[in-house]
Amino acid sequence: MAKFNKRTSAPSKSSKYYYSDNIFYQCGYGMPNCTCYAWGRWYELLGSKPKLCTSNAENWYKFNDGYKRGSKPKLGAVAVWRKGQVGVSSDGAGHVAIVEEVYSDGSFLTSNSAWGGTNFYTRKYSGNYNNGSYIFLGFIYLPIEFEEDQKVETPTPIKANKTNVQLACEVWAGKHGNGD
Repeated sequence: MAKFNKRTSAPSKSSKYYYSDNIFYQCGYGMPNCTCYAWGRWYELLGSKPKLCTSNAENWYKFNDGYKRGSKPKLGAVAVWRKGQVGVSSDGAGHVAIVEEVYSDGSFLTSNSAWGGTNFYTRKYSGNYNNGSYIFLGFIYLPIEFEEDQKVETPTPIKANKTNVQLACEVWAGKHGNGD
């Protein structure tokens, strides 16, 4: 099994996966662009060029590339959204992103790029996975099993309050004396 390396920062402009050797980049549709990014991320994870769709994002889910599809997030999967009617680019071209982390509650973290916008960003999805006017279609799964392909606990924010602060002070005072 392969080890999954989560991407939380933009790829280098010298990376062949996202730039010089990327089919979208070569055709003039380089980053920022979700399809260029997702295709490049799979290229990076697979170590070879993927057979993913090379048209608008919303067309990726129904494209016959031989990869399995499903409704549950997995590490490295392509998450696919449509905007408007699939195959009608005049009403929107959809969005694709890569699943970088999966949480025990079914939510997941994606890495993304946005056509004509942000070069790289991450976003957490939960619930029905829709994103405004973008409707979630499903996941395209990498043909790789990752040793860390398991659900991690959903991060719980730590709330500072008087009790926690008092407790910390008491613990510190107990270890360091009372200052006398």
